[in-house]
Amino acid sequence: MFFDTNYLRGDRADLRLEQASEGAEAEYRFAVLLQDGTPAGSCSLRLGERAEGNLFFEIAPAFRGGGLAAEACRMMLELARWHGAGTLRAVCPQENEAARRVLLAAGGVPERPDGRVFRFSL
Repeated sequence: MFFDTNYLRGDRADLRLEQASEGAEAEYRFAVLLQDGTPAGSCSLRLGERAEGNLFFEIAPAFRGGGLAAEACRMMLELARWHGAGTLRAVCPQENEAARRVLLAAGGVPERPDGRVFRFSL
């Protein structure tokens, strides 16, 4: 079951649904837009049958460092809660310090000592 995503609006950015698919996993793909409608990146949320999911994000270089990725992640976490997800995971390359900061800012907790996998308890 898919939810209306028109409520996914943040302080600096909004998420606009680009694609949704349903099957063994539900997946939402969004464009990350600034308040004036300028495209700033993309993100997606994938939810499995066991109330677990994954999130992904990418912000264009010109818009990085302003908190848009963390805001997009928090909005996707809200959507996951509506679906009844209990946990979400995000994986980032160990050398991608910026992505690690985003995941921490969005409330993620490192799940492994190498800091590549972050867990969100919803």
